[in-house]
Amino acid sequence: MPTLKYSCKQLGIDDGINTPDCTPRMGSYKSPGFLADMLIKYHIKTAHPKFAATFASDAELKKSLINAINAINTPKYEEVLKTTSKLWKDENITTLDLKRGKLKELPENLAKLKKLKVLDISFNEFKQFPEVVCGLPALEELYFGGDFGIRSRVKSLPADFTNLKNLRELDLSYNMLPELPTVLTGLIKLEWLNLQGNDIKSLNGIGELVNLEVLNIAYNQLTALPDEITKLQNLTELNLSCKSSPKFKNKNLELKKLQTLPNLKSLALINWGFESPAEEGKIIGSLKGIKIKF
Repeated sequence: MPTLKYSCKQLGIDDGINTPDCTPRMGSYKSPGFLADMLIKYHIKTAHPKFAATFASDAELKKSLINAINAINTPKYEEVLKTTSKLWKDENITTLDLKRGKLKELPENLAKLKKLKVLDISFNEFKQFPEVVCGLPALEELYFGGDFGIRSRVKSLPADFTNLKNLRELDLSYNMLPELPTVLTGLIKLEWLNLQGNDIKSLNGIGELVNLEVLNIAYNQLTALPDEITKLQNLTELNLSCKSSPKFKNKNLELKKLQTLPNLKSLALINWGFESPAEEGKIIGSLKGIKIKF
């Protein structure tokens, strides 16, 4: 399974960034040629494509990869992606990692990768969601998130996002979504959804995602949890943390809705600001069997 996952530490490259998984920022040392070379020529695989890879232990392979990096003389990552013909000819690619590439758009050639199952385009600089992604119906995992420092500025998703009916994991964290996008409500295979750090005020439609097991809606603008959240009977993890004290009018009333979720095991309530240890204890008592993080 061709994949683009790599570790700067294992390649002997210092990209000047101390990231937990040693993943370098593309563009920091001009790596697009390395992208194509590794994907097509070496077909490197990872055991777990969502996290940092372990590979390139062979000295000759390491040397080849470093030479590929050093051979590139253009800082424009998008332009190289558009013209890298070897990449788009390999239609069997199933995993592609383009995170931290300072990307603002994606080439139309991406639509040729009809077998692509995992796409990571997080920590980039998109102002609109790249519609070409909606032409990848085999996608099962899509990462389009960020953090406080590096984030896209997307406020909505295109109508054709509904084509991604095989999605199981979706990261839309740290964008500027004002509500739960309606195009998500038909993606009933979703099991893992990260909406942290948006501007979401409404979760209307969340009850349609009945297969959700993990839901992160921390650091948004919610004033209430919809009653339909009780339909998420498969939910095991829920993050309701806030930047400051939550805007819920009645915190206890909102948390009572969670008592009907039989499989919920983990609940994050950071910065909920309970008035006293007694109130905090009451919450713990009402949500028996659930590990709560305050």
